[in-house]
Amino acid sequence: MNLRIFTMLIALIFPALTLAQEKCGILVDADTGNGISYGTLYFNKSGAGSYSAEDGKFCISTLSEIDTITVSCVGYKSLTLAAHEFMQLDSIRLHPSVHLLEEVTIKSSRKPKIRALGFADHAVKKRLAGSSISMNAGVIMASYIENSKGSKGIIRSLTYVLAEHSNKKAILPRSYRVRMWLFSNTVSGLPGQDLLLKPAIVDVSDDQKQIFYTLDEIEIPFPKSGVWVGLETVGYTTQDSIYHEIRTGEFGKFSLKNQRKMVLQNFSPITPMIPMTKLKDTQSATSGWNGRWRLHQGFNDFSTFSFGIEILEDQDYY
Repeated sequence: MNLRIFTMLIALIFPALTLAQEKCGILVDADTGNGISYGTLYFNKSGAGSYSAEDGKFCISTLSEIDTITVSCVGYKSLTLAAHEFMQLDSIRLHPSVHLLEEVTIKSSRKPKIRALGFADHAVKKRLAGSSISMNAGVIMASYIENSKGSKGIIRSLTYVLAEHSNKKAILPRSYRVRMWLFSNTVSGLPGQDLLLKPAIVDVSDDQKQIFYTLDEIEIPFPKSGVWVGLETVGYTTQDSIYHEIRTGEFGKFSLKNQRKMVLQNFSPITPMIPMTKLKDTQSATSGWNGRWRLHQGFNDFSTFSFGIEILEDQDYY
């Protein structure tokens, strides 16, 4: 999509949002009373959503069509509230959930091999200039990493390839705040259970080429059915060092040089660019605030996000 069409779409989206009111509050741990970072809130009917900040505070746009709101975060039980009940609360309490992982047993003392799987590589032949994508407003992007060779071992790290915004009119933020995900694979071939115990959050700059996120605290076996590696942008920090959580309707901030002709003056991206890997059949999927997954449709076979994993492979793991 070129920038002219992009800005026309934004002009259609934002007027509807001006009718929204704003509700602010804080997400807290029901046991400790501490703020819950990077929780997700979304209205089930209108689709409006937002994230909580690092201290648990949030603000969300509310529309007249709303009925119920769902609040969730990694490591906590999801909560659904009636809209009128939600509007009366200044704080929302979430209860921790019990997350059990499959036990890993080692029979051998030999050193496991590190093996990279998936699409996080620098093979130029698999990518093309311009074959990158940026998704905003509560979208999780995920790629399926299959276990076609029956590898045994534990997942050592999550890996991602990033790209720069090349448009000269872009006013870049200081950093993007991204959350990494690891999901099981379901029988329907889409992401299923979240396998991480807590939010995996890092800040990245626009010129950063890769993310390596090591899973030091937990040992997750690489299942026969494979896994899905996901990435989501929850906020960004502008050049004045102010952090902004991403909310419904944000597709980058922009100004027009000529409003009548929809000529772009400049724009400020709020999510990083993700290079696409060329595959005839996509191995990627996306979901929105509501968590419903669908396969990602690419362009000219550039359909799969450049995500992957590294495993400590040892056939004596079981």
